[in-house]
Amino acid sequence: MIVVRAPWTGRALHVAGRIDAPDLLLLTLRVHGNELRKIGRKSASVAYLQHAAEIAPASDRGAVLIPVARTLGEIGDARGFDAALTDLHRHLRVRYAS
Repeated sequence: MIVVRAPWTGRALHVAGRIDAPDLLLLTLRVHGNELRKIGRKSASVAYLQHAAEIAPASDRGAVLIPVARTLGEIGDARGFDAALTDLHRHLRVRYAS
């Protein structure tokens, strides 16, 4: 069943990219990236998730960086994993500084 979801999320991503709806684009990038990770297309997953992280507003950035780090860790990219965690840590420090 999971294999069936990736084409549908890919179609949703295509639609989201054609209309002016940044929130929808962000959501579809995250969902499609996660679905690709589930079916083993982890390098493609990282690309979609990183794109989502690049366009995410500060309020959503942390939620995107977590799956980026997870997927990079799963593919054994230690440098990318460390960079994603460093970015997440920096984001959290800035966001929740008191």
